[in-house]
Amino acid sequence: MLHDALRYQEQAFAGLCRKYHTHVPKARHAERVMIRLMKLDDPDVTDSVLTAAVLHDTLEDDVGTTMYRLISEFNSTVAKYVHEVTNPSKGSKAPRAERKRMDREHLAQVSRGARLIKLADRIDNINDMYGAPEDFKLLYAHESRLLLEVLSGTCEELESELTEAIERLEDGCKN
Repeated sequence: MLHDALRYQEQAFAGLCRKYHTHVPKARHAERVMIRLMKLDDPDVTDSVLTAAVLHDTLEDDVGTTMYRLISEFNSTVAKYVHEVTNPSKGSKAPRAERKRMDREHLAQVSRGARLIKLADRIDNINDMYGAPEDFKLLYAHESRLLLEVLSGTCEELESELTEAIERLEDGCKN
């Protein structure tokens, strides 16, 4: 199933690159999220969680994926995790602060598996922001601290890694 997910997301994101790194294929991000989770010694990091980690952006990034397709090509557990990590504010015209508040409220109620994926995702996003404008980096660092409050108690190792990533991002803006 994991091999199929890697192939699926590679095709879904073919030709797409990371927002602030035009030379880095978007598919590499999902692979790094999966690898970060694989390194954890955690019983909740199941094959379904790893598969969902690979597919975590496929609903949100509007690449033609649907819940039905995720269920039929993978299974309902994988689809549930992907749905849980998909920001419900996607497509909303509300101001950014309101959208992010909605997303945090949603994440406060999701499964631990989804929370693990979101933590690993946020760490990788921060580590891949070098080309972003400084004002956006500072905003993203602030939003990440708020997100960390919601996800607190999920996984000490990932929470610590996210805290360090936020601090590096903020420190890079001070220099």
